[in-house]
Amino acid sequence: ILDTFDDFKRSVKNLVDIGAGKGLDAKFWSEMRDVPNADGTPGKRLNIKCTAVDLQNNMENPIPRNLDFTAHDFNRGPFPFGKKKFDVAWCHGSLQYAHSPIQVLGNINSIMNKNGMLYLCVPMTVNNAYNKFENYTPAKFLNTFTLTQIIYYIALNGFDCKDAYFNKPPNEDAIEVL
Repeated sequence: ILDTFDDFKRSVKNLVDIGAGKGLDAKFWSEMRDVPNADGTPGKRLNIKCTAVDLQNNMENPIPRNLDFTAHDFNRGPFPFGKKKFDVAWCHGSLQYAHSPIQVLGNINSIMNKNGMLYLCVPMTVNNAYNKFENYTPAKFLNTFTLTQIIYYIALNGFDCKDAYFNKPPNEDAIEVL
């Protein structure tokens, strides 16, 4: 999705990865480079300061210097960052574990810079795949989502949706929101 947004990627100074798991997404961002040089060599590192948040630290080594970890259960209230704000909040495959997605999204909004970007990727467990209606909920999921519901949740929490990007690929069970 972000491949054509080089100016945006250059503008990102810090990012929080919520529900980071092994920290692979945060590591990807922390190691992000600018576009390749004219001679084909890799572009310079963007040095985005990344914070991975999860219940416990499961990040795989080596861990870049610009990536740190914060232990926090997003179901237990606001994030422990004080006045720190982030340019990007990355929430890939974790909102379905929230006791209250509305509360978690509100807490995410409170740690974002003005004009920051929220990225959500959630499973869509009500699908019309290959012309068959399917509805399922994996055992550990606390929530299921539809595209309409996600739009409602993010708007309810004060996110500006007028320039948002919503993607629900056909025959896939994921919703992406930028």
